[in-house]
Amino acid sequence: MFDNIVSIDIGASSINLIKDRRRIKKLEITAALIEEIYPDEAQTDYAAALRKSIFALKERENLAESSVILTVTSDLVFFRNITFPFSDMGKIREAIPFEAEENIPYPSEKIVMDFQPLPQSDTGARSVILAAINRDILNATLEILSETGLDPVFAGLESNALVKSYDYFNSVNNETVLLVDIGHNKTVISIIRNNHLLYNRSINAGTGQIISNISDILRVSLSEASGIFETIDIDLNTTESGMDKVATEGLNITKPKMKKIYSGALETVNTIISDLLISIKSSGIVNDYSDFSRIMLSGGGSNIKGIGRLFGDESGLPVVFMPFVNEFSDRNIRSRLSICLGNLLVFMNNRNDSINFLKERSASAAAAGWNNRFGIAKLFIIMSIAVFIVNLMLTFYSVYKTNSYSDEQLRQKYKRYFNTSNIPKDPVVEASKILQKERQELKVLKDMIGEHSSFTAIIGIVTKTFSGIPGFYVKKMSFEGNDMTIEGEVKNSSDLEQYKKNILQTGRFETVTVNITDTNRARSLFRMIIKQKSTTEQR
Repeated sequence: MFDNIVSIDIGASSINLIKDRRRIKKLEITAALIEEIYPDEAQTDYAAALRKSIFALKERENLAESSVILTVTSDLVFFRNITFPFSDMGKIREAIPFEAEENIPYPSEKIVMDFQPLPQSDTGARSVILAAINRDILNATLEILSETGLDPVFAGLESNALVKSYDYFNSVNNETVLLVDIGHNKTVISIIRNNHLLYNRSINAGTGQIISNISDILRVSLSEASGIFETIDIDLNTTESGMDKVATEGLNITKPKMKKIYSGALETVNTIISDLLISIKSSGIVNDYSDFSRIMLSGGGSNIKGIGRLFGDESGLPVVFMPFVNEFSDRNIRSRLSICLGNLLVFMNNRNDSINFLKERSASAAAAGWNNRFGIAKLFIIMSIAVFIVNLMLTFYSVYKTNSYSDEQLRQKYKRYFNTSNIPKDPVVEASKILQKERQELKVLKDMIGEHSSFTAIIGIVTKTFSGIPGFYVKKMSFEGNDMTIEGEVKNSSDLEQYKKNILQTGRFETVTVNITDTNRARSLFRMIIKQKSTTEQR
């Protein structure tokens, strides 16, 4: 097992990558990279352009001795929600091939398929999501990766990745949320309820249409148009007349052309919003926007200024943006790597219960590897086991006598040290529990009344710098190591900025991060993370 996990998300315009140092269900991200796929080269030979970008990534980051996992884009996958009148997963697994013949309009030998269960219902029935991908398309991607020295062990769904990203950062329970990931050529829609994926659909619209429109209007290459799109930074909050200022900033774009670009971008976003409502109604799970608590945006398209307002005006719902790990502040990394991060979380925590298009391949490879590489060793293993059993039997009597004497000594020491006549069955385990409890109580006392960096010192500074904010209400406060987290609500989120400055001006804290987790006209929910400077920095 390798020490690193590399999560790769191959899109139409870029390859996104996250490298994580393997820990037990804990993230330790060591690299987050985006390598663009040049659109003009991709239009001519996508495989060659993809191969070139992968090699470029390998030059930027060492990917050797890493477990590689892959995200499969939703527009390549055929989905079906199937309900069975029973809930036994063994029976469902046996019935899936027959259901696939009726629900997937492709021969079984032409596809790779897998399924995952949906939440259990009260009726005794069980629904699953069945997913299938063209075998040739999947193998073509795997061959390109193999040519570059990468051999994925897991290929998960884009929608599952988005759900896990949402779940990792979510602090709101029992909600139905609409995830919208706006990419280059497509927008992925996911309906989530109680942290479970219920419905997924891909819309053929994204920022690629805006870039293509710029290319046509200005008669430039797609690569040049992509750069112009980044430079002009379209703001959908403005009117067409408000784009005049951009046209005079050295881009050599006339006002009429600038207005066409603005109109094209607005049309693309409105198309996504229109298809979004159609997808919701066709899901059979919800009726309209009123069934959701909020909309969460991600993907490169979420960086377009004013896009959240358009979604909010149409739906009447709060619109927020998918969070990302605090160590990375770059806007593109935070918006475009949610899928990479989510697939990493799926692989670390839920890979056995989630769709994996390489499940069959991994099982075959494991079986073949054992038979081919370890066949000769089987005889030696059997002989070693026999010798071990003989030695075990010979030493058993001696060990038994020694253990009896040791147990009696332990019982007498426990009785003397803890001043009790009630001796437990296992004195060592019981003594360890007592010691652990004492250590925990000592730690609490040290944290509360110990060093100058303790909880009481920090809360004193945070309280002293508070100058009064309308509607400010603290719901939860936690302290861990050098970090304090305050969760609550405020009438106006902009008031938190001055409070943040007041705290930083004390010189005692390294960073103060404010995240708005939910908002409406009456109040905004926030999470404030206050990171204390180390003792060396304070000196």
